[in-house]
Amino acid sequence: WTDLVQEMFQRGAGIEPTLPLGTEDFYNRWAKGKLLLTVTSAVTPTASNYFNNGVTVPEVVLFKTIVGNKSFTYTAEEGSSDSVGAQVLPAKFSVVVGDGEDQQSVLPFCSAETSICEAYSPSYNFDGNIVAGQENFNSIWQAAFEQSVGHVPISASSASSSAFEGLQSLAMALGGSQGCAELST
Repeated sequence: WTDLVQEMFQRGAGIEPTLPLGTEDFYNRWAKGKLLLTVTSAVTPTASNYFNNGVTVPEVVLFKTIVGNKSFTYTAEEGSSDSVGAQVLPAKFSVVVGDGEDQQSVLPFCSAETSICEAYSPSYNFDGNIVAGQENFNSIWQAAFEQSVGHVPISASSASSSAFEGLQSLAMALGGSQGCAELST
């Protein structure tokens, strides 16, 4: 999905895949100084928390090897204080257009209540073995998406915003059935 979004941005608007949200050189001049919000979801799975119609997301696969089928994942134990009782949390990237790559986020990345954002602490596993236990997501979010938000690529933040529905939309060919021809006439 990210590859598709990067291609669309590059071919449609000349936005390179690595162009950061904090760019000082490539933006519409009318937007300078305005707040840019890109909403997304942070996946926060537990062992068996129901998400939708009995479908669970027991873990997030960050990386999977082609040979040997080994994976690097994260999840929190069901019912533990490290779990937030939800499969996803609302989140956002927030930058001031044209303020540079070194800017910090205007708003917190996690949009849920502070106590929920601070609670999620999953364990990281490789090939089924814990390699790092109870890493607090809030501190990871702060470092990556608040203190360094200006460095996050535009296309990556946009892809994460639409990725939750993107694959399903492609599979159902929704792009071809939006009635764009009717809207343009």
